[in-house]
Formats: sequence, C-alpha cells, structure tokens
Amino acid sequence: MKGSDIPLDLRPKLETRDAGPAFLLDIVNDRDSTPTPAARAAREGLTAMTAGWRPPSNNPPDLVGRTCPCPPPEWHLQRLFELAGRQERPGVGADHARRRYHARWLGHLLMPDHTGFRPLVTILIPVYNRAALTAEAVESCLAQIWRPLEILVVDDGSDDDLAGALARFGDAVRVVRQANGGVSSARNAGIRLARGDFVHFLDSDNLLMPMAVARKVDGFARFPDAELCYSLAEIEGDRQPDLPRTAPPSGAADCPTVSLLLAGSTRFPFYVSCVMLPRFTLLETGGFEEDLRRGEDTRFWTKLALRDSKVIGLDAKLTVRRLSNSSLSGTPLPPSLQLVIRSRTIADLLGTPRAWVLAVRSVPGLLHVLLRDGLPHPSGRPHDGMSPLLAAIRALGNGDSREGMSPLPLLAHIRHLIVRAPGLGAAAGRETPVLIAQLRSAVDAAARSAAPLARRDVSFWTDAAISRTAKRRLNSFCGRVEALLENDGSLLPVIDELLRGAPDIPRKQAIRSYVRLRRWRVPRRLALRLALRAAG
Repeated sequence: MKGSDIPLDLRPKLETRDAGPAFLLDIVNDRDSTPTPAARAAREGLTAMTAGWRPPSNNPPDLVGRTCPCPPPEWHLQRLFELAGRQERPGVGADHARRRYHARWLGHLLMPDHTGFRPLVTILIPVYNRAALTAEAVESCLAQIWRPLEILVVDDGSDDDLAGALARFGDAVRVVRQANGGVSSARNAGIRLARGDFVHFLDSDNLLMPMAVARKVDGFARFPDAELCYSLAEIEGDRQPDLPRTAPPSGAADCPTVSLLLAGSTRFPFYVSCVMLPRFTLLETGGFEEDLRRGEDTRFWTKLALRDSKVIGLDAKLTVRRLSNSSLSGTPLPPSLQLVIRSRTIADLLGTPRAWVLAVRSVPGLLHVLLRDGLPHPSGRPHDGMSPLLAAIRALGNGDSREGMSPLPLLAHIRHLIVRAPGLGAAAGRETPVLIAQLRSAVDAAARSAAPLARRDVSFWTDAAISRTAKRRLNSFCGRVEALLENDGSLLPVIDELLRGAPDIPRKQAIRSYVRLRRWRVPRRLALRLALRAAG
C-alpha cells in the first residue's frame, strides 16, 4: 500500500476531532479539492498547530542552503491556502501536485508519526538496453532507508530482456514501456506517470547509497522553499578524467545554492543522478527538451535558474556514477549539438536583464563552435539550431526597454565579440562564417532600433562583472561615458548614436573625437567615420 492511498477506514481517529488534519488528508488522498467553510475552520486549526511547532536540531553541517523567510510549517500553510482559489491549468496537473505537496508536508511536519503524511518519493530510472545494470540500480533503490518509495523504470524501447531482469523484484518495481524516444522523452513520461511528491532521478548505470533519499527529504524538511536538492557522487570506472567535475556546495557566490544561474554558466553544477525535486516543479517547467538526446540536463538547469528555483546541496557522496567505455557521459558533444544548446541558452538569457551579463559571457563559447571545422549547416540559411537565438536578438530591437533598461549596450557588446572573434579572419575561406554573418546581421538590425540608452544602462554595465573570455571593453567604455555624463548629461543621446553606429565598442580616443565632432555639428555618419579613423 502506498502512503498516499490510506483507505477511509484506516484514517486515524484524530481527524474526526480536528478539522485541520482531516482537511489535509482529504487533499493528500484526492478526496477534496475545493475550498469550503470546513476549509476555513481547518485553516484556523492548522494555524494554531503551526504556531506551536518547534524546529528540530540544527541543520547538519554538510547541508547548505539559504534560510527560508519563515518556519517550514508556516511556509507550507501559506502556499496551501494561496492555491485554494486558483483554477488549475488544464492538462498540466502542476497546481494539483503542488497542493498535495504542501498538504503532505504540512501534515508531516506537524504530525511526523502519522504515516499518511510521509512524503512519497518516486525514483525514476530511464533505460535503454541496460538490463543487468538496471537491475543493480533497482537493488540500490530497494536498499533505501526511506519509505514510502516508488521505483519507476521507463523502458525506452529496449531490445534486451529488461522485463526478465526485473521480474524477481515483482510489484516492488513499476515498469512502463514506450517506443524509443531518447532519455528526455523517457524522463518526461516518468514525470507524468510518477505518483510521488518528489522525483529522484537515477540513470540506469548508476547506484544510490542507502541514505540518499532520506538525506534529501530531510533537506527539504529544513528548507521548505527549496525546489532542488543535490548531493555529490562517487565516480567509478576507467573514464573518470573525461567527466566534468562538480564542486561541493560551499555557499559561495557561484555555488548553485546561491545562484544556479551563475553556477550553471561557469561550471557543471550537478549530475542528474544526484538530484531530487518536487514533482510539481518538473510539471511547471515542462520537463526536459525531447529533441535533445544529450545535453538535456544543462538546458533543464537553465530553465530552473531562470525561474529562480532555490537549490540546496549536500556535501556528501550519495550517488555512485559508474562509467565504462560505452558510457556517453564525459564524451564531447558534437559541434552541431553544442550549437543548439548554446544558442538556446543564450536566447533564454537574453530574455531578462539580470541574465544579460551571463549572456555576454556565453557568446565567446558559441563563436568558438561556429568557427570550428566541420560544423554542418545549410549554406546561406540559418542553422536550425540558431533560430531561437536569432529570434531573441530580433526581439531586443523592437524599441522597448526591458525592466527599464535598454538592450543597446548588450547588443553592442555582442557585435564587438563577433567582430573581434579569434580566428574569424583565418576562417574566411570556409562556409562556417555564413553563420557568423547571419548572427552579425541580426545584432546590427536590433541595435539600430533598440530602446534609447539611459543613465541606468551606463551604470549597470560599468559595474558588470564581465569575464576575460568575453573581454571587458564595455566596462571601460561605460566607465568613461559615466565620467563624461557627470559633467554634461546632455551627451547621452550622442553616446547613444556612437554605440549604435560603431562596428565594435569604441576606444577612449574615438569617444572623445566623436563627442567633439558632434558638438561642432558635424553630421552623424561623417563624425563616426572621422572619429574611428582618428582612433586607429
């Protein structure tokens, strides 16, 4: 019997005496989903119980995360009743899963001995032709000390005898078979079919240590507003040097527990098999991109980062990653796939000003892929993988500001990186620069029609922490412009002209020359040409 399916006649006696626990059990067991006068009475009872809750001992020293603004029961109580009047989105199920999640946690925190409120965890294992390894992975799941547990294996069209390998586990393992669609498709199918409040991912050639699930459940108990908990991995196999390394959670600025967005742009934040998330989060984000058979995890972390999902981390090796010569982990991605992943990620980053600096940091890597030998693409047409990026760039040129900021400096910097890309001149004889030209054309058009430059934009880019790989010319440019504007604020439109028209970020001499020539009423195009010539 699953913890979420407690029959009516087995519900504890206390629910007849207290409207609060009975109300929560109705939500957990899908017996009531509409607000009623009884719900209002339940809220009063739950509020009183929450006020009397006392936290457990201090957080374990290896658990890292940002403090929640209120105690865990209060957090879940607030979220639960925020959802009470919301109409669920058809076909998604995220609101329903979220409501059950908060009801389950609230009941578990207030009544930890009540088995009906223990969070159910689904361990999701996608598999293709790894029957023997999958059986070993399942054994590690059954060894978990946490209960209740669902082990869900999604067979992605395997040709081997997976059913025979798992038969000895009986009903302890739930196996679902689908036509081969790749790991993203298998994971998404599992997310939709999972019964758990949480989903813990596990690749079929990996293992979980017995404490893996329990430690993560405990982490969510202490950080109720977290949407992802990760741990570290023990690496086994002959190809260890090829695998991207993850760092222990430290609470530093580039740690996923502080900024998943920054962490994901500087290193590999965590392995899929080390991660557990609430199921509602996976439903709300839409899961993994099914057209990607590799690199799908990188894209998913970006989606989570851009929705400000809070991350907590355990400095403990709770997963075993087993690598063999047949494993894809750690092998380089094909250039065409790198183009798709990098282009989509930069396109996402361009959508919000707080991520613009990270977009600039990511452009050199994209240019490196574009200039690499052997990158296949239709000559004269955009590579399909670049379409989202080109669309995102064009959107920046619609004349609107973004959260009060102009994308003009961002576009000028991207153009500067394109013009100054190492190896661009040496690549002129190949077809690949066609893609560079298409990117440059989109940036130029957007820069011409972007929202006007404002003082806020200058200050933002003066202070921006731009990496060396993305150059720092825009930092210097905006610093000099800020000094000029201190003396004469009317120069802002002149600087706007210069930034739109210059082929790259102008140097100090070009700025001075252009300002002087425009003060003398020299026409804009002629002033730009003379200023750039004077600056060499």
